Amino acid sequence: GVMVKLRISALLGLLLITACDSPVSPEDAALKQGFVGSWRFEYKDEFERAVQGTIRFGQDGQFFGVEIVKGEQGISEDRFSGPWYVTDGLLKLNTNNINGKTLGINQMVFFTCKLSAVEKRQFQCIDQIAKKTYMYVKVENAS
Repeated sequence: GVMVKLRISALLGLLLITACDSPVSPEDAALKQGFVGSWRFEYKDEFERAVQGTIRFGQDGQFFGVEIVKGEQGISEDRFSGPWYVTDGLLKLNTNNINGKTLGINQMVFFTCKLSAVEKRQFQCIDQIAKKTYMYVKVENAS
């Protein structure tokens, strides 16, 4: 609720001050710890196709996701994974493997979004370049 949002804006204020001190601030570490587990997401891609999936943020700093796209050509499914980070209130996913194929350094997909409205069971992430907001909802046990 409101208290959580107030606490987060206070944290974000602190982050701006302490960002220069250490590679991972206690606030980022706490945020990251809260994301460990599986989350469901859905959105419309740039072609207005419905995309949904789950992503598991591992304690070991690796994520694993499955994304299903429903388009005119039917349904396609992608599995993707790589390291994930929380720094300065940003969630960063570095996809280095898609459908079992390891990507070269120039093929890796880097996704960064600004964390917002973070609660225990859901959070939003704003892609400031694409002007899109993604909503993630906690899943008890994702396959």
